[in-house]
Amino acid sequence: MKVNQKNRIKYSFSPIHIIVIGFIIAILVGGLILSLPFCNNQPIDLLDAFFTATSAVCVTGHNVVPITQQFNIYGQVILMVLIEIGGLGFITLISLFLIFMHKKLSLKERYLIGQSLNTDNMGTMTQLVKRAFKYALSVQLIGMAIFSIYFMPEFGIGQGLFKSLFTSVSAFCNAGFDIVGIGNYVEFKSSISINVTIMALAILGGIGFIVFDDICTKIKEGRNNKYFFRKICSTFAIHSKLVLIMIVILIVIGFAYFYITEFNNNESIGTMTTQDKILTSAFYSVVPRSAGFSTIDVSLFTDACKIGIIVLMLIGGAPGGTAGGIKVTTLAIIFIAILGFLQGKKHTKIFSREISIQTVIKSFAILTLYLIVIVISITALTISDDNNVLDLGFEVVSAIGNVGLTTGLVSDFSDIGKLNIMLLMYLGRVGTITMALAFVFSRPKISEDIRYPEEKIIVG
Repeated sequence: MKVNQKNRIKYSFSPIHIIVIGFIIAILVGGLILSLPFCNNQPIDLLDAFFTATSAVCVTGHNVVPITQQFNIYGQVILMVLIEIGGLGFITLISLFLIFMHKKLSLKERYLIGQSLNTDNMGTMTQLVKRAFKYALSVQLIGMAIFSIYFMPEFGIGQGLFKSLFTSVSAFCNAGFDIVGIGNYVEFKSSISINVTIMALAILGGIGFIVFDDICTKIKEGRNNKYFFRKICSTFAIHSKLVLIMIVILIVIGFAYFYITEFNNNESIGTMTTQDKILTSAFYSVVPRSAGFSTIDVSLFTDACKIGIIVLMLIGGAPGGTAGGIKVTTLAIIFIAILGFLQGKKHTKIFSREISIQTVIKSFAILTLYLIVIVISITALTISDDNNVLDLGFEVVSAIGNVGLTTGLVSDFSDIGKLNIMLLMYLGRVGTITMALAFVFSRPKISEDIRYPEEKIIVG
């Protein structure tokens, strides 16, 4: 019997499908390993094991079990590996392995790497992966060295070095997991070195490898120039300029907002010295945008402060980095587009360059999809785990923003509530647009050459 070639169904996965499914596989494998007895000091519920794996691969930091009490050294090592996979991206790590094996990357593999690192420069992909790995490794080792100065005297050489490495990896990958073991760095709230190191690692991981690569390239090119600083700043790519400017703006605004809203709150920073108030305010201007570390019980913050943190968690870091959220560039483009519309401009421009309409529409689509998912999830949690709506909203945005800050509700959620948070963490890491493109709107594209009569619809 002859098989009609036309009737054969050809199954193939696009690069987007591979990324989406790859994260699921990493979570499933990680969850199964973390559920095994050799990783645990005591029996663990299977759902809690998968919740922890999801939180690690999605670099969130939410946990429903005490990490240091539940997992032994083997479990903590597995957790650290999952965080690294989630932070750097499994596509990047696989590609790095292939490069070290001297295998030439195919066009599809290069495209996958580009999707993972948020770049379309296919020609230098191999070198970019190597530089990204060297950058991540160097920064994490430096962070480890700084932490070890404080952790080795307290925990001994072996434990101190491991805790330093784990903390550095967790901070750089914006994961927020804590194995120091005493209330997520509450005891270090007055330590300038610990706070600044965590902030620096979170920022360096969150700016994205593309921005860092651009900075290093421009520094090398302009180091012999008479006007060094002005020269390198003026030659940054538009993307890099936008990321760096937005990060500075958000840090300044976040610092001022936290300081003002918590200044007289005696349960948080009200009774602190001026130096500690400034240090804590600076810390919470950075960590809510995906790092998730905490030096104060978040449930003690005022409602006004929680709302500000929710906004920062929603924004997140830069594309191609280890942070979550809608991304700082998305917010910038939305703001610039709205401002241009109010000024009567027909095109969105920045730094004497025009932003494509597709980029503007994508930015609005990203924010809209995030808000839709957030509203649906909060509604679902009010049914499954009824509680204060603001606190539920805080947990939802923290999960989808891959932050991990919590008011303390997550560990008490029902199984349905935990599954809700797991889905949010996964959506936040993969991206709502990516999920929509992979499974919802994957039909063949209609040719853009086909145009239809224009119709005016009244809006607003």
